[in-house]
Amino acid sequence: MRLRKDGFWQNLSLSTPIIEALKDRAVPVLSAIVVVPSRQLVNQALQVAEELCAGTKIKVGTALGNVAFATEQKQLVKMRPQYDPRRAQELQEKASRQYQTGFMERGGLYDDLKAMPLDHVPQYDSGVDILICTPGRLVEHIEHTTGFLLNSVRWLVIDEADQLLNQNFQGWATVLMDALHGETPVMNAQERIRKRERDANSIWSMALPARRQLTKVVLSATMEKDLTKLGTPKLKRPKLVVVQDETAEPRALDHE
Repeated sequence: MRLRKDGFWQNLSLSTPIIEALKDRAVPVLSAIVVVPSRQLVNQALQVAEELCAGTKIKVGTALGNVAFATEQKQLVKMRPQYDPRRAQELQEKASRQYQTGFMERGGLYDDLKAMPLDHVPQYDSGVDILICTPGRLVEHIEHTTGFLLNSVRWLVIDEADQLLNQNFQGWATVLMDALHGETPVMNAQERIRKRERDANSIWSMALPARRQLTKVVLSATMEKDLTKLGTPKLKRPKLVVVQDETAEPRALDHE
């Protein structure tokens, strides 16, 4: 798989479908994650992405560690109260049980719950539609940013995949795959049911519409046919395109 150094964002055949799908969205939802190996490449990709998204409602954000973590958290996740007495009671009871056992979670969802009005729960909304990030910072947000949810992500782009998958900073690929395919503390009941039925390969899940289609794009200028590292991104029915000419379309797509 070969591509120019500025990679995905100058390949209009890959970026246009994302922009077309998101351009009229009124409220941001984290729908695409682009992982690159360095801060410099994040900034390069951001510049091109903002040019491509000009005139649309798409919000592009970054996570690369050049600002305070708390500041980045506020940019990526917005919190608001939502009236849900039943869920509020469930969370309060769980927090009470944790307090009694001495294993009370610190920070995150339960601290946010304390700030809610009576019978309300924290609702977390994304501040961005597209996130361009380094792998280490992405792991930090997955593990420590309450409400940073990946259950609506429809596109995952891994650029310079040979470098990223070889070094695998902080086990980032495994952490990311678990977050993309796993349950989250604030999933609603319908999402939980669908997730569990898909995992169990239940016949009933066949009657339910898929929660989303997840497309994974893995780009590399040097990996070529040495694909031993491609097990980590959990590709299903992958398509490999090896391009020698820069004018052709470099892409490897995985649809779920």
